[in-house]
Amino acid sequence: MLHSWAAAKPRGEGKQRQVTPLRGTPRRPVRILALHGFGGNFGNGQGLEEFCTSLASGLRREGLDVEIIAPQAHSYVEVGSGGAETMRYPAWLAGDQSALGKVAGFYYNDEYRKRHPRSIAPRLDYSHPDKAFAYDLKAEKEIKRMLAEYRAASVSYAENGGATHPLQVKSIIDKNNEYLWKGSEGYLASIEQIRRIWATKGPFDGVLGFSQGSMMALLFVANMMHTPQHDPNGLRGHVCNARGDKLDNSESAGKIRELVPPNFLVLVGAVGIRPWPLEASSSWPRQISVPVLNVIGSHDLCCAPSRSREVAWLVSQKSSNGDAVLYEEYEHDLMEDKIHGGHFVPTTKAFHAKLNNFVARVMFGH
Repeated sequence: MLHSWAAAKPRGEGKQRQVTPLRGTPRRPVRILALHGFGGNFGNGQGLEEFCTSLASGLRREGLDVEIIAPQAHSYVEVGSGGAETMRYPAWLAGDQSALGKVAGFYYNDEYRKRHPRSIAPRLDYSHPDKAFAYDLKAEKEIKRMLAEYRAASVSYAENGGATHPLQVKSIIDKNNEYLWKGSEGYLASIEQIRRIWATKGPFDGVLGFSQGSMMALLFVANMMHTPQHDPNGLRGHVCNARGDKLDNSESAGKIRELVPPNFLVLVGAVGIRPWPLEASSSWPRQISVPVLNVIGSHDLCCAPSRSREVAWLVSQKSSNGDAVLYEEYEHDLMEDKIHGGHFVPTTKAFHAKLNNFVARVMFGH
């Protein structure tokens, strides 16, 4: 299931638009691939139309014309005690959620909500009495060491397209298996689903991920940037015509569209960067040289702000050509409604203005 929305119908809809440098050129609709979360106001594959239309309209009022493509995940998480009461919810990363929840904070959320109203909830960060959600200096040192080991291993295995030898990957992971998400499912299926959309419905300028969708966005970009072309789990170019139809070999000469990383990432309520599926280990954790806007709820009881901020560990300071890579954080605080400050995508004019300014800096140079 694939959905596409824009505040105003772009001209020439149905024709394949190529991503081209936009600095100094008139603005055209910015195309965003949006990956839903498991809850909130953009989750479980529900309410996609309402959310995307509202976001596109808010950005249009700030002067940014966008087209948003929002697919629904094909993997599912079963919630319930079994039998007729069990519900299946779409999720990019399915399977046992407990390992992720204990690190990110959403298992704490379930217990805390029973006893305290959200208006007096403490921040799940350095000020929280439960040290499990404090800033984790040990994890930062170890993950940055892993990043350095991967960089060194990739250099020594340059004939493989800058990738890391499987034996080197295994050695690094064996030393750090505490960071693996045991019981995770759906990673490979979701990578395949998103890469197919990227090849046939793209090109896209950026990716917006909410909650679990934010981790999937990071894993997808890392897979695109760090997996060798011959890897069965990697991203390959698909042979398509302008409509996105698959072509056979006789039709395909000169028509292979290169899959390139997005120009920007917008991560909202990010669950952070750990733990990760074992199947992602050939390309994760790795540094990414893509501009990031990290949107954090100050009192998010589902994904601790301190975990969301760990994304900064992976964003390169410079791109391959030496340009500085933009990393920004936007924190929204409690309001009278039940959305802001928590585990939701902000809907305020201030957030739309921030997102507009971020995209304008990346895409248009101002």
